[in-house]
Amino acid sequence: MKRANFSKSREFVQWATHATKGVDESGMMLALVDESGTKGAKLEFALQIGHCLLEDKPLIIILPTGTPLPAKLEAAATVVEYYDPGNDASHKAALFRAFEKVGRPVRH
Repeated sequence: MKRANFSKSREFVQWATHATKGVDESGMMLALVDESGTKGAKLEFALQIGHCLLEDKPLIIILPTGTPLPAKLEAAATVVEYYDPGNDASHKAALFRAFEKVGRPVRH
């Protein structure tokens, strides 16, 4: 079976550049995961995570308590914080804790 060389595909390179633009323009990647977890995650999400790791930027993952997270993704993350999905204050607190842990505390 012949391997595809996507780096020679102009269309793929344009798509990948667009998909990773936010990571390039930011000092970190913030992944807000819902109750479905990462099962069935899109290629774009995987590409962004890989790009974040290769650029050595912090990877923050915020997800509802009890949501499964693959062990290798958890190991790659700089910070993983959980929140109660029925509680907006819990979600906000998880974000604030995560930003504090990467040295970018929220002051309000």
